[in-house]
Amino acid sequence: MSPKFCLPVCSLLFLVLFLPGCGGGLAATPNPPSKPAPQVASITPNTGTTSGGTRVTITGTGFLAGASVSLGGTPATSVTLASGTSIMATTPAHAAGALNVMVTNTDAQSSTLAGGYTYAAPHSAPTLTAITPNSGSINGGTAV
Repeated sequence: MSPKFCLPVCSLLFLVLFLPGCGGGLAATPNPPSKPAPQVASITPNTGTTSGGTRVTITGTGFLAGASVSLGGTPATSVTLASGTSIMATTPAHAAGALNVMVTNTDAQSSTLAGGYTYAAPHSAPTLTAITPNSGSINGGTAV
């Protein structure tokens, strides 16, 4: 083999056989993620007020320490990993509506529960404006 021919062919052979990033190498498969992606199954409670502050528990599988939680793209606070299948978090304030719940592990793998949490406007306390009749017997029994 001539030196002009050998250098390109030998270089290519080296790359293909020994370097995984070039289509070959001693490791024949790409490096898969070390852990499976998380899977969000449910959130309890699944409703709260638009002011936020509801403590929720998210259940599923594959949750890792340091995972983050977001509702409708807004990060939750006080996220605590209880186990690989349970995360607790506090909902942020958000406009009313059904939102996706997303858990993202520190390895950037994530899972979304579509429409998993619903924000509702807080109910105002009822206001008493009148009582009829406005008087009755001291013994009681008057229907109002």
